[in-house]
Amino acid sequence: MRQRIITGLLLIGIGGLVIWQGGWILQIWLGIVSVMIAHEVSNMLTTAGHPIYRPILYLASILSVASTSFFPEIWTQSYMHIMAIIVVGLCILELYLRRIVLLKSPVLATLRMAALLTFTVPYIALVRDHTDQGILFMALCVIPIWVTDIAALYGGKAIGKTPLSSISPKKTVEGTLIGILSALIFMLATAQWLGLPLLPYLGLAILVSTGSQLGDLHESAIKRFCSVKDSGNALPGHGGFYDRADSTLYVFPCFFIIWQLGLL
Repeated sequence: MRQRIITGLLLIGIGGLVIWQGGWILQIWLGIVSVMIAHEVSNMLTTAGHPIYRPILYLASILSVASTSFFPEIWTQSYMHIMAIIVVGLCILELYLRRIVLLKSPVLATLRMAALLTFTVPYIALVRDHTDQGILFMALCVIPIWVTDIAALYGGKAIGKTPLSSISPKKTVEGTLIGILSALIFMLATAQWLGLPLLPYLGLAILVSTGSQLGDLHESAIKRFCSVKDSGNALPGHGGFYDRADSTLYVFPCFFIIWQLGLL
């Protein structure tokens, strides 16, 4: 537990600093995180007997993040958002079907994981550096994710009785609902404090909370497919980078698209 707390505090400190600075510092950090996720996914699949083309995955991880700085205009195009929605939507469909697909073929596994990283991680940089209130919006994504994670964990332990999915037997329906409710309470208080329009931001709280839990559940499905407990061991007490970042992957694309549509 002590190791987990120390690692958690270090991650919060580093994450807070890079979010505050934004720009190239954030992009370097996101590049590192994305490559580490790619590395962990490659290791998991290789261990499960399904090797993947690592260099392609690493290259996609780096270039997609870098493109938000060198070619930001392409990320405002509707076709990029459509691709992001398709990628995230297919992952959610896998959860509904309770079946992870396209991971047994090296080519298809490489393409699908490259697509997942390409159309999710860069949106973190887009929300921070290419919206009119980047730091505030980052906080309104990240903090509800934390609130949801903590509330769902301890709420589920306290009163959870109904299993949410066979993919992750420890998760419960009660814990999931407590997580969403906690995110709503946080966003209600924040909106009142900052004078934000209530309805759009309460909707945002539901989106962020639900999206974060779906991202976490999908990573659990991949780990279950590979028969591993954690994605890696780079973060003592927390597992791997994918274990920490999974909750963010679906949230930021959805947030940026909603912002660009003028709904916030």
